[in-house]
Amino acid sequence: MNDLYASRGPFMPLAGRSRTNPNPVLNYLPVILFFLLILGIVIYKSNTIPDRIASEVSQQLKPYPRLASVADVRGRTLVLEGSIDPFPGMDEAISQLASISGLRRLDDRLIRLNLASPYLHLIQNEDSIILTGSLNQEDFDSVIEQIQAAFPYLTIRHWIQIEDTVGTPLWLEGLSKSLNTLHSVKDLELRGWRNRLQLNGNIPNKDSQTLVRSMAASLVHRVEVENRIVEQSSTNQATKFSLRANQDGLELYATVKNREQATQIQNAAERVFGLVVGRIELNPNLENDPVLSSMLPLFPDLALVKDLRLMSDGNKYVVWGEVSSSNRLEKITQRIRELGMASDIKNKIHIHKSNTPAILTMLRYDKQITLSGKLPSSFVRNQLLESTREIFATKIIESSLDILQHVEYSTWIEIWPEVIKSIPLEVFGIAVDNSQVVLTGMPESEEQSQGIALRIGELLPDYQVRNWMRISDL
Repeated sequence: MNDLYASRGPFMPLAGRSRTNPNPVLNYLPVILFFLLILGIVIYKSNTIPDRIASEVSQQLKPYPRLASVADVRGRTLVLEGSIDPFPGMDEAISQLASISGLRRLDDRLIRLNLASPYLHLIQNEDSIILTGSLNQEDFDSVIEQIQAAFPYLTIRHWIQIEDTVGTPLWLEGLSKSLNTLHSVKDLELRGWRNRLQLNGNIPNKDSQTLVRSMAASLVHRVEVENRIVEQSSTNQATKFSLRANQDGLELYATVKNREQATQIQNAAERVFGLVVGRIELNPNLENDPVLSSMLPLFPDLALVKDLRLMSDGNKYVVWGEVSSSNRLEKITQRIRELGMASDIKNKIHIHKSNTPAILTMLRYDKQITLSGKLPSSFVRNQLLESTREIFATKIIESSLDILQHVEYSTWIEIWPEVIKSIPLEVFGIAVDNSQVVLTGMPESEEQSQGIALRIGELLPDYQVRNWMRISDL
């Protein structure tokens, strides 16, 4: 055998020949492996990014279960699809979703329902729960079921109006659990709107703020809770007094020293608020309470306070409620000072926060009447139409009476019949909004014009009356 061949072996190239790779693909193997690594990373991220987006969406919408129920992550697109009753803060929550890292598109396809605000008024007595308000059928069934679960030994009596145009309150989910936290509250009274609760009652020597925080934490959604619970002192020798006045009437419960003081209180309340429901008991062992008698002249100034509550906590008197303007609140504050009771009364009256006031425009021309405006519920609309038809005994053309979800109940609604009775003209117009009343028409004399404007100013003292009426030349 050739020594050269043998030393090189059969696989060694001969001298003068090029060194070649029998498999050229191997030259590109590092590139292929790098490409496959990048591809794997891309595929991994494409699979994990939607999962991370879905997790972050779920976390951000945890305080908003109704919004979470209509959210669907499709790849790197978030789709909001379905019908929803809008709630305060919803649009802000949606806009925050757009900033989620990795999200390419936020597709808002929501159908926002235009529903009126719900309302529930709950009063707990010794043997029953009394309910009034306005709810849709599904929410009404849920409210009854949850209240029965919270108070299984009490009878439920209700006068709730069922309306399909009413939205769902945010406090509905978790209502039963939240009511269980309030069992220690005596004379419990709860009012609920779309996203707000108001609590009344009294507890002996406890921290009501802690109780209310526990109650709010039991609800699924975040709602505004107004705490009017009175922490009463333990003394048994103090005058007991509780007055509540609202659209349902006046309730007055008190324990005073003698019959003279009881008669004085009842007469003062009936002169201002009308028929009194409740009871006044006598306890001759009580100490004299000169503050209570001195407070009675304040009643007329409190007559226009919405959802008024005046109570004794054993040390001072506390007054809660809502007024429509800072002018009205200042008048009440000034009156308390004039009576020398600034140190005896805790004034917790606040200015009503209205999203959109109820407004109404009425035009009358002979036998024809046109009504237009924005109202809080179909019940209010029917009430206004019925009273207007009855007073003028004429045809009404309802041009545009819209029921809108953010419109609040306004004070002028309650006295609308008295307002239009004050305008004995064949041709006139009246427009009412949050702060003013505009009058147009053709009175017979300047004296009649001023008399109409004066009367409406007396009926609506918190409104500015603009008299644009002109005397007829006919």
